[in-house]
Amino acid sequence: MWHSLRARLWLTYAALVVFVLIIVGLGLVFYLLRNPALDRQTVQRLEAVSAVLMARLRQENDLPRNPTQWGIVIQRAANTLNVRIVLVKPDGSVLADSHQEDRPALNIPKRLLGRTTGLVRDTMGRGWLFVSRELPQNGGWLWILAERPSRLKVVQALFADEFLSLFTRTALLALGLAFLLAYAITRWVTAPLQEITASAQALADGEMRSVPITGPSEVQSLGRAFNAMSQQVQASRQSQQDFVANVSHDLKTPLTAVRGFAQALLDGTADTPETRHQAAQVIYDEAGRMYRMVMDLLELARFDAGTAKLQIAPFDMAHLLRRLLEHFSPLAEEKDIHLEFVQKGETPFIFGDEDRLARVFTNLIENAVRHTPGEGTVTVVLGNEGRTVRVRVEDTGPGIPAEALPHIFERFYQVDTSRSGRQERGSGLGLSIAYEIVQAHGGKMSAANRPEGGAVFTVRLPLKAPVNPAAPRGDHPSTP
Repeated sequence: MWHSLRARLWLTYAALVVFVLIIVGLGLVFYLLRNPALDRQTVQRLEAVSAVLMARLRQENDLPRNPTQWGIVIQRAANTLNVRIVLVKPDGSVLADSHQEDRPALNIPKRLLGRTTGLVRDTMGRGWLFVSRELPQNGGWLWILAERPSRLKVVQALFADEFLSLFTRTALLALGLAFLLAYAITRWVTAPLQEITASAQALADGEMRSVPITGPSEVQSLGRAFNAMSQQVQASRQSQQDFVANVSHDLKTPLTAVRGFAQALLDGTADTPETRHQAAQVIYDEAGRMYRMVMDLLELARFDAGTAKLQIAPFDMAHLLRRLLEHFSPLAEEKDIHLEFVQKGETPFIFGDEDRLARVFTNLIENAVRHTPGEGTVTVVLGNEGRTVRVRVEDTGPGIPAEALPHIFERFYQVDTSRSGRQERGSGLGLSIAYEIVQAHGGKMSAANRPEGGAVFTVRLPLKAPVNPAAPRGDHPSTP
């Protein structure tokens, strides 16, 4: 029972109330033990008794002359007024004491002589409150005393009376209200947590269910984080399903071709040298296509796992881009496309994996050349932006459809082939791999359409080497 958060919160609130009640009770007892009001009441009674006693003594025509006579007088007055009366000489010695037979003797220090009120102790250490009045006839003092009230007895009497029952009823009422309040607060705190727990169990069972954002701010933050996590999990599941479906689809076509032409070779359908050569060529081409796809998938898997190793070294970006443009010159001449390289300012050497970055720009330039119609232009612009190098690959083709821009870097995503007019279909992994390589270098990659027409891909790379040359995946931006 006490293992749940609700029970522990409830018990905590109850224990806190009990603790506060105990502290309040102890504070009250401490106050009563140090309360001077009891002493003042006793002194006031003694002063009233002294006034009555002095008035009687003034009425006597002949005051006692010896201790024995004084003892009789003060004994009679003490019994009548229920006080202790002591006759003190000018030197501080006791001449007569009404309770000398049943009470310890008093220790009267000289500093108390002449004081009208105060506290004196007897030989047993017990405290006595006194009121002193001077006797003009013999120069002594008449002390009227009462034993100082015991604080502990007063507190015991107070708790034994109505106070204890009143305090008990108040404490029980406070505990009851505290339990109700604790129950309400614990429900307010734990109800959203129970919703999150149920949603987490549903998510584990494959059902996505958002949780309501209620409760304290910390629980609300947890709910928002859970909803965001569940959406990411759902997106990841969908991505995995799409990934498997796309891989299966893209492998099915070449496998079908390989199987068909292999069957033709086996059953003798391809019975001429030309048909056998054609079958072997198709098998070879489709096997190469599957090999490239598998290698691309392995490359993406390394980036996803963060195990892709980058060979970081300084290299000249301008030289790399010029070399790649020369490589695509024959294809551009065949399509009557003009290749242009623009370098804005001096670009220093950058640190990176030259081979992998060459793959990035090879993919971008090849896509630009293939998607640009005849008499078009493909421009590669190199420049600096502070501590980064920016490379823009622009073409004058039809551009990228608006609905495709947010998905351009997703794996296996295929833009409508009408954009390029090409008949062959790629695997849809080239831009995804390029994006991962740029991210692994600590850079950014984006795609957009030019206002004057055509597509533009922008790559920004830091001049310095990445601190951690791994490749954690991130969001795929679609704006430059």
